[in-house]
Amino acid sequence: MCQLDYDGPSFSAIRTVRARKEYTCGECGLPIVVGESHEYVSGKWDGYFDAFRTCSRCVAARRWLEVVCHGWLYGGVDVDIREHAEEMYGGWPLGIVANAMRNRWKRHDGRLFMVAEIRKLVNLSIKITKAEEKAVA
Repeated sequence: MCQLDYDGPSFSAIRTVRARKEYTCGECGLPIVVGESHEYVSGKWDGYFDAFRTCSRCVAARRWLEVVCHGWLYGGVDVDIREHAEEMYGGWPLGIVANAMRNRWKRHDGRLFMVAEIRKLVNLSIKITKAEEKAVA
């Protein structure tokens, strides 16, 4: 849990861009279609240049890791969120996010979760996590 690269990148640039061609999200594997807004990060990690594209749904889910764990590993967001949910961190909202991510953001009826719904679940889960941490302290 809380998988982090403690060294961080030597340098990086983060931009929100619109896809000019189809890409694949580095977290969930879903296509990022032409015209879709997504995050593009490029930089140098451990001496190697790399770049990552992340769809808006995964960026919304990743916020939980940003707030609670203070970071994440690219390509490992789904595993990290799932592990936290399995350990009952973040309450039921994080469980829904983990399950949705595992199902490639599809509901049981085949529709995709909307980014706003994911944000609401993540925000609620953050509140639950902070309340749990406060109760333990």
